[in-house]
Amino acid sequence: MPHSRFDRLSPEKREQILRGAGREFAAHGYDGATIQAILNYAGISAGSAYYYFDNKADLFTEVVRFYMSQLLEPTARAAPIHDKDSFWASFLGSIEIALGQKYDEHKVAAALRRAWLMSRELRDRSEIELEFGRNETLLRNLVVLGRQVGAIRTDLPADFLIRCVIAFNDAADDWMAGMPPETATGEVTRAIAAFRRFLEPVEEAT
Repeated sequence: MPHSRFDRLSPEKREQILRGAGREFAAHGYDGATIQAILNYAGISAGSAYYYFDNKADLFTEVVRFYMSQLLEPTARAAPIHDKDSFWASFLGSIEIALGQKYDEHKVAAALRRAWLMSRELRDRSEIELEFGRNETLLRNLVVLGRQVGAIRTDLPADFLIRCVIAFNDAADDWMAGMPPETATGEVTRAIAAFRRFLEPVEEAT
C-alpha cells in the first residue's frame, strides 16, 4: 500500500504519478522499467519516490489498482439488466466505452497484466492477483446473469462458458493492444459479434 502521504496529494497529482508509472511499466515491463524513467514520466523528484511508496513493487501494485478501477468504473453506472435485450445493450455499451474513452486504459492494463505474469518478483503478490481477479469475477457474474435472462445459452456447462468468456477477454485485450484505435474498433466489434453468436441460445443463433 502507498504511504499515507501519497493519499494526501491532490487527486490530479496522484493520477499524474500513476499514469506516468503505468506508461513506463506498459512500455518496458516490470523488470525493464526504471525508477528514474517512472519519475520522469510522473514529474516527481527522485527523493519523493520512496516518500510515497516503499519500493517499485508497491508502486506497481497501486498502478494496477488504479487502472482496474478505471476500467471497471463504468459497470457501476450501467443500466439495469432485466431481459436479453437489455443484457446485450449493456454489454455492447461497455465495449463501446472500452474502444472509445477507455481505449488507452485497456491497452495499459493488458500490458500491466503481461508484466505481472512475466515477473518472478511479482507473481506471489496476492494483492495484484486480487486486482486482476476483479475483472474475472465481473465476467463470471456476467455469464450467470446472461443465462438467467435468456441472453446466454444453457445447453453448455456454465463453468465452460465462463472459461470461454475469460479466455476471449484476455485474447481480445492482448490483440487490441497492438492496434491503433481506428483499426481496433472495427476488428474487435466483428470478433465480439462472432463470439456473441456462440454465446446466444442455440435456437436464436444465426
